[in-house]
Amino acid sequence: MIDLNIESLGASYYIGNGHKWICSPRGSALMHVRKDKQHKIRPLQISHYNDLYEGTDAHWSAQFSWPGTDDYSSYLLLKDSIHYMETIFGTWKELRKNNRELC
Repeated sequence: MIDLNIESLGASYYIGNGHKWICSPRGSALMHVRKDKQHKIRPLQISHYNDLYEGTDAHWSAQFSWPGTDDYSSYLLLKDSIHYMETIFGTWKELRKNNRELC
């Protein structure tokens, strides 16, 4: 529960669990791979969209987009979970402050 700016950190890789930190449904997560490192990371299961964006900036992320018959509802709720958690105390800063005080 800290401020996170992946770009300013210069992180090569970042993984975050949505269900742990923003109370979204289990199975939701995010993965950031800096552009210069993306050639090292490939999905275990090739996406239906693998060839759709070949030759464009969208190709790398498209490889991960639709690997089969997974239930994608947890990913679709990430944005709403982020917004909802913010409204509990008015801002993420206040939410983090409250959680630190509870600890």
